[in-house]
Amino acid sequence: MFKTLHPLSANSSRHLSILLELPYTSREGQGVTVLVVVSSISLIAVVGLLVAISLSAFNTRSSGGEHLFVRTHVAAYFICLLVSDLFQAIGSLMNATWVRESMVYVGDTCTAQGVLKQISDVSIAFWTLVIAIHTFCLLVLQLHLRQFVLWVTLIAGWCSIATIVVTGPAALDPAIRGPFCEAISITVGIAVLKRV
Repeated sequence: MFKTLHPLSANSSRHLSILLELPYTSREGQGVTVLVVVSSISLIAVVGLLVAISLSAFNTRSSGGEHLFVRTHVAAYFICLLVSDLFQAIGSLMNATWVRESMVYVGDTCTAQGVLKQISDVSIAFWTLVIAIHTFCLLVLQLHLRQFVLWVTLIAGWCSIATIVVTGPAALDPAIRGPFCEAISITVGIAVLKRV
């Protein structure tokens, strides 16, 4: 079902058309079911790795070795990357709703899933870049970065990610441009303007 919204501007005769729901074929439902199963496995793996890193940090808390992995900047950045992967897995697990309903439709679940996917996509890209830059500084430039750099990177990183994610919906006027998320394919996606 499509919904046509107001003209994009007062001078425009073009209207915005958004897809409000998209029924699944049986093959699409099966494909999304596979995605949910794989996301479940990913969630278990990420949680397991986070628990293993936490146990390692706990068991070596009295050790004075600064070269232990859990005491490095890369470990902190890697944990941020794992948290991002956790958001991705949770967002993908929400596809179970669409499989149960045999369709994707605009609503609260769609918006929540769109936000989780946006957070995970942006944060995975950001923390991967941070790890690459840190590795380059460490191995090629042979810089030993101070603890201060770690804390600034972590705080600025998550604040930047939050700003990027919040800016989209905050700048979007749903009465004119439609909802934040849209049933664009067999799963939820961030709405893309389509002029009719």
